[in-house]
Amino acid sequence: MTFRRLDRPLFYGGSALGFLLAVAGLIYNPWQGLLPRAAASLSFALSLLIRFLWVIGLLRWKFNVIRSLLFAVLWTCLVWACWHLIDPLIWIRAVACMGFCGSLTEAYNFGTGQWSLGDSPLLSRRLRRDHVQGMISSGLTGIFILSLPLWLPVGRSDWLLLVLSLLEWGRLAEMVSSHRRLYRIDHAQI
Repeated sequence: MTFRRLDRPLFYGGSALGFLLAVAGLIYNPWQGLLPRAAASLSFALSLLIRFLWVIGLLRWKFNVIRSLLFAVLWTCLVWACWHLIDPLIWIRAVACMGFCGSLTEAYNFGTGQWSLGDSPLLSRRLRRDHVQGMISSGLTGIFILSLPLWLPVGRSDWLLLVLSLLEWGRLAEMVSSHRRLYRIDHAQI
């Protein structure tokens, strides 16, 4: 069996494994006083899982070592955050690392033309824009999260990151809705 036949199973399996390990970390940790942090972690885990399942199904991802490593590092950061829920600094650093890794992944996907879908010009333009916006917003979000302990008490930063994780759901819903609409328009023209 070649890697081409394993592309989707590897990415889907990696997403499922990352999600399950993150949830196991949340179950393992006591939640006393940590409900906002645990809820934000679960929200990040679910949105990451849905994002990857959507993108893997939409794009023609071929096995690629660099993309696979970025993918694994991103899930590892989330798992690390969930397993270290009790330590606020480790948790914040791991969540910030997710932002930096997301930015690197978007930059890599942009640079390799992952956005280009020959049979969907409107969707290709949107994906290209999504990669640029994701690269910038993920990097800036990582910097913002990493700076939180410098100016905000830990209890409040937990609530702020919970709100941020919920806002990410709105962005995710808009992205999926837009992709579906543009895909339909592109294929109605054929």
